[in-house]
Amino acid sequence: MDMYEFMNSKVLFKTLRKSEELKKKVKPVIVHVNYHPDKLNRMQAVVEFYVNGKQDALDSFPDGSE
Repeated sequence: MDMYEFMNSKVLFKTLRKSEELKKKVKPVIVHVNYHPDKLNRMQAVVEFYVNGKQDALDSFPDGSE
């Protein structure tokens, strides 16, 4: 299973969003975000990023849960 197609939030927030190359070419099938206490806000940001094309939607979040 490709970790960029079936992505968890650790890969998204620690790796993918910091790589301009990956941000341009990766579009996951699913992103699992359930671990975070602010999961609704993160899920909304993921939709903004991938569906609505807002390139800075993920920038305000820390790498982990804070």
